[in-house]
Amino acid sequence: MKKFSVRLFRLFVYTICIYSNFCRIARADVCGENYIDVVGDASNCVDSKFSITTTELTEDTEFKFYMSASGTFYVDWGDGTVDTIVRTDTVRTLYSHTYLTSGMKTIRFGGLATGYNDGYHVAAVNFSSSGGFIAEINGSLGSIFSTLGSGLDKQPQFSNTFGGAKNLATIPENLFAGVTGARESMFYSTFYNSGITSIPENLFSGIYGGARALFDGTFQRCESLRDIPERLFSNITIGYANMFYATFSFCRALRGIPQNLFGHIIKTTYEADVFYAVFANCTNLSGFIPPSLFAGLNNTGQYIRDIMEDIFTGTNLVTTCPAGTVQFVTGYEDYWNGKVSCVDENLVCGAGEYFVAHDYKCSKCPLNSYCPGGVYQYSETVSAGAISCPNNLYSPAGMSSSNQCGRILHVGENVVYLHSVKKTSPALHIDMDNDGIADFFGNMTTLDVPMNSATERKLKINYNGQTYSVYDDTIDIGE
Repeated sequence: MKKFSVRLFRLFVYTICIYSNFCRIARADVCGENYIDVVGDASNCVDSKFSITTTELTEDTEFKFYMSASGTFYVDWGDGTVDTIVRTDTVRTLYSHTYLTSGMKTIRFGGLATGYNDGYHVAAVNFSSSGGFIAEINGSLGSIFSTLGSGLDKQPQFSNTFGGAKNLATIPENLFAGVTGARESMFYSTFYNSGITSIPENLFSGIYGGARALFDGTFQRCESLRDIPERLFSNITIGYANMFYATFSFCRALRGIPQNLFGHIIKTTYEADVFYAVFANCTNLSGFIPPSLFAGLNNTGQYIRDIMEDIFTGTNLVTTCPAGTVQFVTGYEDYWNGKVSCVDENLVCGAGEYFVAHDYKCSKCPLNSYCPGGVYQYSETVSAGAISCPNNLYSPAGMSSSNQCGRILHVGENVVYLHSVKKTSPALHIDMDNDGIADFFGNMTTLDVPMNSATERKLKINYNGQTYSVYDDTIDIGE
């Protein structure tokens, strides 16, 4: 009977506060919508940095979360109840609240962490116990649980923080703003088995360097996830053991793999399972493996089998390249259960470009060559489209026709690059074989310019009463 009376009293106080004009005016006008009224009289307004909107709750629903971080924290449960949590240790502790009325609730969080548990998989904060009640999240969790410095006790973990949030469809881009660097298992299973459909490109923009198991199972079993942004891991350059272990495995709605998702990772620590099963059992994945997916690793590593094994097991990626394409040799095919990368059979390069073997790309025409451009067939070993200038002739990089090959005119220690066609009028004529016909030409301008970009000295010519500067193509003369 006593418990029943206490519940009636709490319900009465809640009703008076929420539905009276006085409470609404005090909270809205003084504290503001995105602030927490800590003591209930608007005398202490704390910034609400992160919030959770629940699904439609029934009466007597208990919302629970675990926290291990030390610090002072504030929780506005969305029903007139505000808790102040002061923690001096980093022991994982359960916090909960039971709602007396049904409906959707907005739970707001404020405060700042001062330290973290240095154990394995101990999250700074974890909502998975009530994951099924989470419909939406907003704000920056990293503004509350931010990086405090170097060392495990200065870096938060978000292990399984939103695990099981099947009703959660979107993630705010600044969710982890304030979290920088990396620590082991930092994002272990963070969104495991959640309902997210997409991932913001800058979600991990502050995460750099690397650590063991950093993204181990982060999005595993997100069965509604359709797309991955190409620059999601753009600041990661080194792979560590288990770093991407099953990161996207069992994401059955995933439609494709971004071209350069891991292309910026240029080396690994050669420990086991860096990419193990990262896309395993993503049954909607079809087509072929992007040729540049692991381009930065360049087929090297004494433990490459352990790094690359079983990445695409259980997918519908092709084992034979379709018509109009050829297999792109990555060097990892032996570890991919027959799955292959493919590229178009022919690559079109523009004037001033040539085809680079293996990398399957067009690059700027090299020095002392000319590149007319054209259509080139893929080759693993043979480049094409760069034609060397004849002996003793020179051409700047990026030239597009044979007429750009020329000689070098030495003037003391300085040089001027000559061409086999006249590029300016008038031009400096050079007759190499004394037959009265110019073989090479130097550019001339009425502007006062140096001979080339490596000198301040000038080569002057007086022609028909006008003084000209002779210059080479590396100078931007502003004409």
